[in-house]
Amino acid sequence: MTNKAEKNHSMLQDELLHLLARYRKKPYMPVWGELFYMLRQFKQLSIKQKMDLEVYPLQPTGQLIYEYQTGKFVAQVPELNLYITLELEECVDSLISGRFRPAPRNSHPAGVLQANREHV
Repeated sequence: MTNKAEKNHSMLQDELLHLLARYRKKPYMPVWGELFYMLRQFKQLSIKQKMDLEVYPLQPTGQLIYEYQTGKFVAQVPELNLYITLELEECVDSLISGRFRPAPRNSHPAGVLQANREHV
């Protein structure tokens, strides 16, 4: 990934995590469109870079990623052999419902993907 792409990825992660934190504090906020736009940006960056991208690390363990080859978002918890595949709209709905909570900052290295996984 180029330096510019890494910066864009990091900015997208920060903006998304900030939006989710704001929504948890004020659940009456309309955020569906904003989440859709941000997740679509992850998708577009992944397609442009031709690689999987981490959206953010999950709490307590795992990752929410966008898979370049499948064109899907995937919530993965390898320790439990759990992989949930989502379309863009399903991912937005899941985040609004409070599923796939982000891990606290600095608990996982940013952008590191689980390389070895098998779909169940």
